[in-house]
Amino acid sequence: VTMIHPGQYFILRKWQWWRLFTRVKPLLSVTRQEEEFKDKEREMAKVKAAVDETKAENAELQTKMETLNSEHATIKDSLEKEQQAAIEAEEQCTKLEGIGR
Repeated sequence: VTMIHPGQYFILRKWQWWRLFTRVKPLLSVTRQEEEFKDKEREMAKVKAAVDETKAENAELQTKMETLNSEHATIKDSLEKEQQAAIEAEEQCTKLEGIGR
């Protein structure tokens, strides 16, 4: 809103450029609002893309974690079997040493 002296307004209101200015000025704010809206839409699209990318990374990491947990369980079972076999071998050696004496 342009603040002008009332006497100046009565002079300006008859000029064609002033009429044009008073009609176009409200349209300028609409255009600015449209640009702001488009900027917000672009920003929202970027954020959505980042969220989608994060979700994909999360799913990939979840899959890797499940695979590693499975491998960990397999290795743990194998270690327990090896330990049990070592204990049994030790017991057999002890029995054989007892028999051989």
